[in-house]
Amino acid sequence: MVKQPLAEYGLDGVDCSICHNTGYIVYTKNGFTYSCECECMKKRRSMRELNRSGLKSLSEMYTLDKYLPDNERASALLEKANQYIEDKPAWFFV
Repeated sequence: MVKQPLAEYGLDGVDCSICHNTGYIVYTKNGFTYSCECECMKKRRSMRELNRSGLKSLSEMYTLDKYLPDNERASALLEKANQYIEDKPAWFFV
């Protein structure tokens, strides 16, 4: 059985099918073996920082889906935020 290094620290809400929760990808190129950090580690770090910040419960409570704009400017901001997320799916925090 392969030990999963991240298992002892927790998966931070991320279950990665690429690295199988090791955090690294091992590959061979020109007869040499290399390893590199998996792309899931960026999200894991973000999740850990969110947990440490004490804002996790707020981030779950206040989402764009739950935001109710009360004027035209707020509606425009919501539209721009949703467009940004659609174009560049990444973290978005205001």
